[in-house]
Amino acid sequence: MLDINFIRENQERVKESIKNRGKVDIDIDELLKIDETRRGLILDRDSLRAQKNKISEEVSQKQNEERDKAIVEASEIKEKLKVVETNLNKVEEEFKDKVLLVPNVTSPKMPVGKDESENVVLRKWGEPKKFDFEIKDHVDLGKSLDIIDIEKATEVSGSRFYYLKNDAVLLQFALINFVIKTLANENILKDLAKKVGNPYFKAFVPVLPPVMIKPEVMKKMDRLDPIDERFELKKDPLILVGSAEHTLGPYHMNEILDKKVLPIMYI
Repeated sequence: MLDINFIRENQERVKESIKNRGKVDIDIDELLKIDETRRGLILDRDSLRAQKNKISEEVSQKQNEERDKAIVEASEIKEKLKVVETNLNKVEEEFKDKVLLVPNVTSPKMPVGKDESENVVLRKWGEPKKFDFEIKDHVDLGKSLDIIDIEKATEVSGSRFYYLKNDAVLLQFALINFVIKTLANENILKDLAKKVGNPYFKAFVPVLPPVMIKPEVMKKMDRLDPIDERFELKKDPLILVGSAEHTLGPYHMNEILDKKVLPIMYI
């Protein structure tokens, strides 16, 4: 979710990104008007709260008519505060609904095309290999080597699942181990960075993030909707994540990071 201050300071850039995406239905000018109303109500609320607190302190120090007058004044402020808070709650809900529709800002260098056929190839490396025999896909190879079983997975779990077996399991864990050992080792990364002229060689921090997430956090990650496509535990309430970034992304939620600690690398 984009910060409203960023949206306010980069209105044209945000509008251009919305235009490039084509299917996003959000009016930035309308959102900023709602935010202006919201901020005005917040100031009114805070001012009334301060007045209420001040008069409440004074009531105990006054006597007779002055005390009665202060009590009436405190009661009037309390009623005004109730109205302002009610209005603010309504505006806050409208603001949250609309600000969540604002997409991430695209890079000015990103070309805009009608579909993937207009994607721009930046560079190529090597040539696709040509074989003098019939090429098999990974499913056929997996079945013949007895390392993948889709039929049994379909019986047990339904479509789009599979069993990995034998050497495929060993290979998967070997690859995971190799990647983590490499990316978590600053000396290895320093050598690799030197070869490609990259100034960054900070080690990655290995993380196993939670597989369940609160709906409100999933919403902030813009991964909640459509809710019908999520595995939801309404009793708790929690959502089953679809991939690791759903819970790794909000790891620093509600924090302000000192730029000196950046970049922070997680795997």
